[in-house]
Amino acid sequence: MFVRRAALLFAIAVTAAADIDHQDITFCIHETTLIELPAAPGKPVEIPIADGIVLRGVATGDFVADFEVLRHGRACYRFHLDDYSCNGAIIWSVEAQAFAFTYSDGGAIGNFHVRIFSLRDGKCGDISSMIGPAVRDFASRHYCRTRGNNVTVLKWLNKGREMLLMTEVYPTSDCGPGLGYTEGYVIRVPGGTILRRLSERQLKRYPGVCLDKDTSE
Repeated sequence: MFVRRAALLFAIAVTAAADIDHQDITFCIHETTLIELPAAPGKPVEIPIADGIVLRGVATGDFVADFEVLRHGRACYRFHLDDYSCNGAIIWSVEAQAFAFTYSDGGAIGNFHVRIFSLRDGKCGDISSMIGPAVRDFASRHYCRTRGNNVTVLKWLNKGREMLLMTEVYPTSDCGPGLGYTEGYVIRVPGGTILRRLSERQLKRYPGVCLDKDTSE
C-alpha cells in the first residue's frame, strides 16, 4: 500500500513539474500595474503607482512617448522614449521607494526594455543602469544579432534590496537556434551586482514567480 501510494505521489510530482515546464513566465497581477497608451498621439494618461506617486504618459508620435513621474501632483522626473509601442508594466517597491517600468517597442513578444526610477529621500532619479551587468553578461553568451534580446523585471526581492530579472533571446526564427533562450538573474539594488544566475527551469520554480497558461499544444 505504501509503495503504491509513494508511486502515485511521485507520478503527480512528475506531472506537475512537466506542467510547469510548459507554462510561460508572466507578471504577477497582484504586484503589477499594467498600462496602455493610445498608439496614436492623444491625451495624457495618468497611472497611479503608489500613494501620491503617478506616472503620466502621452504618445507624441509613432513609437514615441513622453513621460513624467509625479509626486503629489508635481513633476519630479521627465523622460522620453522613442521605442515605445503602447503597453507596459509597472512594479513598485514600498521598501525601495522605487518602481520598475518594463515596456515593449513592438508587441507581445518584444523587444522588452526596462527603466527603473528611485524616489527615495525626496529625490527622483533614473537608476536603470543597475541592470547593465546582468544584461551584458547574458548578451556575452546569448544574443540575437538581428533583433537583440529582451529584458523584463519580474519582482523586487528581499524588501527592495534585490531584484529578479528575466533575460531572453528574441523568440523568432531569424535569431537562430537560440531563439527564446531564457535565463534569470538576482541582482543587488541599486548597484546591480549579480548575486545569482538562474536557468529557465530554475526561474520558473523560483518562489513567487507567476506562470501563465499551458503552452505545450
